[in-house]
Amino acid sequence: MVAFLEHSHDMRLVIFAAFICIATTCVAALMLRFLVSQENKYNRNRTLLLAASLIGFGVWATHFVAMLGYSMPGDVQYSLFSTVLSLLIGQGAIWIALKLAFDFNGRIYPYAGGAVAGLGVCLLHYIGISGASYAHMIVWQPLLVGASVIGGIVFTTMAFPLLIGPHNLFRSTMGAVSFVVAVLILHFVGMAAITVADGDYVAPTGMLLSSTELASIVGLTALIMLGVTITAVFIELQNEIRLFHSNREFGVLIQSIQDTAIYLLDPSGNIMTWNKGAARLKGYSAKEAIGMNFSTFFSEEDRRRSWPQIALERARRDGAFNAQGRRYRKDGTWFWADVTIEPVYKEDGSLRGYAKVTRDITERKSFEEQVSELSANLDAALENMRQGLCLFDAKGKLVLSNSRTAEILDLSMDDLTPGRSFRDLVDLVLADFDGEEADYRRARAFDAHDRFMASPDGGAFTIERKDGVFLCISERPRLDGGWVSTFDDVSESHRSAKRIKHLSSHDSLTGLPNRSFFRQLLDQQIEEMRGHEGNVVLAMLNLNRFKDVNDKFGHSVGDELLQMVAQRIRHAIGEGVITTRLSGDEFAVFKRVVSTSDINAFASSLESAITNITLPGGAAGIISGSVGIAVYPQDAENTEVLFSNADLALSRAKKEPLRRCCYYEPEMDEDVRNRRVLQADILNALEDQQFQLLYQVQCCVATGEPIGYEALLRWMHPEYGMVTPDRFIDAAEQNGLIIPLGEWVIRQACRDAASWSKPYKVAVNISPIQLVQMDLPRIITESLLEAGLPASRLEVEITETAIIDDKLRALTNLRRIKALGVSVAIDDFGTGYSSLDTLNSFEFDKIKIDRSFLADCCDNENAQAIIRAVLALGQSLGLPVLAEGVENEQQLALLRAMDCAEAQGYYFGKPGEYREGDEGGNSLQFASS
Repeated sequence: MVAFLEHSHDMRLVIFAAFICIATTCVAALMLRFLVSQENKYNRNRTLLLAASLIGFGVWATHFVAMLGYSMPGDVQYSLFSTVLSLLIGQGAIWIALKLAFDFNGRIYPYAGGAVAGLGVCLLHYIGISGASYAHMIVWQPLLVGASVIGGIVFTTMAFPLLIGPHNLFRSTMGAVSFVVAVLILHFVGMAAITVADGDYVAPTGMLLSSTELASIVGLTALIMLGVTITAVFIELQNEIRLFHSNREFGVLIQSIQDTAIYLLDPSGNIMTWNKGAARLKGYSAKEAIGMNFSTFFSEEDRRRSWPQIALERARRDGAFNAQGRRYRKDGTWFWADVTIEPVYKEDGSLRGYAKVTRDITERKSFEEQVSELSANLDAALENMRQGLCLFDAKGKLVLSNSRTAEILDLSMDDLTPGRSFRDLVDLVLADFDGEEADYRRARAFDAHDRFMASPDGGAFTIERKDGVFLCISERPRLDGGWVSTFDDVSESHRSAKRIKHLSSHDSLTGLPNRSFFRQLLDQQIEEMRGHEGNVVLAMLNLNRFKDVNDKFGHSVGDELLQMVAQRIRHAIGEGVITTRLSGDEFAVFKRVVSTSDINAFASSLESAITNITLPGGAAGIISGSVGIAVYPQDAENTEVLFSNADLALSRAKKEPLRRCCYYEPEMDEDVRNRRVLQADILNALEDQQFQLLYQVQCCVATGEPIGYEALLRWMHPEYGMVTPDRFIDAAEQNGLIIPLGEWVIRQACRDAASWSKPYKVAVNISPIQLVQMDLPRIITESLLEAGLPASRLEVEITETAIIDDKLRALTNLRRIKALGVSVAIDDFGTGYSSLDTLNSFEFDKIKIDRSFLADCCDNENAQAIIRAVLALGQSLGLPVLAEGVENEQQLALLRAMDCAEAQGYYFGKPGEYREGDEGGNSLQFASS
């Protein structure tokens, strides 16, 4: 069994060892400062070797003094070989660490040097201990050994970057403390890892030293090393003091310069020094600037083009770099700088950095630019002005002129020789005029000149040459009695003014007077007619289906057609008659006439002008128009009423295809008033809920069973009773009331159908105006959701004209409605003009044959042929066909023979209120309609 023996430390020697370690570290920190500041490679290597020897010896002495203070039973002997080897290894490791830190560039090398130093100190300690011979067995504690090694390496790794970095008292102190802690941790934690045990041990061989001998060697060596170190440090300190005084005097000189920035850059362009002139000029304090790269003073564009690096490279290549340019201050403002950069070399010839001198030359540059600008402006005034320029002296003689003057005045440069008088120049300009005309123009020009010379602000007047060129002459007097004249060709301005005046009162497409100018001329004509015999006839013209031309052939054909119509109207009515294009395809013409025959002849010529017009540009088709006429004073007392009455006549002409020209009649006003009353009644009816829905059954032709119902709108008028849609739908569409009315129909039909016990479909008619409203799909969606009606039970019916009016928007809405699951039927099929095109444009779910084909189908073979054709078309497209207007058994039998799928009409039942339990073929009963 191993017995552990007691051991202890001699605190006097421990304290002495700590003193040696601290003294060594302080001297080492001072020498490392010398190393940082030394540029001579030979001197630095010498100092580096001396520092490595000192630090290595100090650590070695600390170690062995502390070991001598470690007392334990028996005598302790030390191997001379191990003792010397530990000293050499420690010094060698310190030397390698310093070489890494000082001779290699990069942030990692100081840390690597610290780690190497820590490893060397660890080897010094444990090789030294391994050479000690104790009279007892030594037992090591691995955890403490590891802790000592890790602690020593970590703290030396931390110490080196602090000791050799930029000089700072705090950094140097922290570095010294870290190094002392590293040595002490390594020794005392390492010694704590030793346990002396009572047991056999192996006696050392070789040359041994006793504790007394070792103490003598350590003490003697310490004295020698300290003496050498103190001497070396003293010499270096003296040199540094001399250098310090020299640098301080030079620095005071540099710092006293406040109008020039003088500072040093390292090889990478980072600022190392900063004088007061730099601080004043750049706006950065020395604390802010030192360490900053000088590229900060360049613009972002210059940095992208690598101008800072190019400047350093040229300075290094050429020995100096000089340039002028913009440099930027801390606050973002810039100044013109004159910059000189010169390379600075060390004693060994390597690049130390750059000396940079920057002067603010903003004022000088500004003055140079002002002078240059003034000179350039004078040159430009003489040679590059758009106007001609002449300078006259107090006697009215020409002093100088530019070449542009000769061009504008249509003269040669010989005519503009200095000394020629102003009056001679005016005579040359007006030389093409003869006699009184020339005298008149000269007199006007000279009178204007004399008047402007009497005014301090001068003035301008215009003269016209014989060739039609207008010249503007501007004159401004000078204090010396002379003046400056400028000459400008304003012919284009005159032409532009005329064009602008024409465009402001005429239509740009047709060249006709525009609405406002036409109205002004008509007002003037009517005002002149007051109190005199005669009439003023106003005609308004409009092309039929002009929108179709634009949609089918494009706006270029439409524009060309409008120009053609304008030409035809002008040609038909002759000269002296005022014509305008009011808007779009609407024209107006007025003429002063005497008799009724004149009015009729005027109307006839206009009707001929807009009848059977062949489309331009090779487009196939013929188009015609309508004419509405009103006459002053018999039809109106003023322009406003005359326009309104002509417009009423035009509306009547457009509604009656057999009449292309229509005269105003007083009854038209009555129609307008009735229509307005009806529209007001419709609005009240909506508010008072006077509308209701009746339903007409739709049956299977083969069985007679109901398959659905069509919702039919009725107006329960409080005065006239039940009003059918043909009496109010047009009025509702004209003032837009069809939108809220149609929405009410959709919502009410969905609510009614949702209440039926059987899942019959309900069909709702959609107005063309409704169909192009972009919120129609939303209304249908909301109606279905509010009523709880499946989309498959709703069917919307549209006519062909509903699609033709605005095909793109109509088809867009139909596709959105069909996407909801709602079926779409085409109503009144066969009565339009493009049925096949309509079927090709959209996938309908049903075709409804118009009732007009069934009215006399039993006796009319043509009607039967049309019905068969529609049924065959539906069969080929896979669409069911519903025949409207079935009123008797004979018609039903005919439809059955033709395999028609569905039908509706009075034969199955009149429109009425839906009643539960009344379904049953043609015996189905409805409330009275």
